[in-house]
Amino acid sequence: MDVYNGDYIDTEGRKQKWPEEFLRKNIETTEAQRQSFTRAHAAGVAIVYGTMLACIRMGSTPDSFPSWSSAA
Repeated sequence: MDVYNGDYIDTEGRKQKWPEEFLRKNIETTEAQRQSFTRAHAAGVAIVYGTMLACIRMGSTPDSFPSWSSAA
């Protein structure tokens, strides 16, 4: 699960004019991931962090930290 990819996909998808259905589904699944992450964190599940280099541009990993903290 990655709580940042949804933000990235939404931003880039809108810039690149992706189909509205793709963007809508992304928003729905991103919110579901954030709710699951929040419940897991509240339940005391250990959370680990890994890189997303296969998904987003090099050097933007720190951009994802606010998404993590807002979901927790």
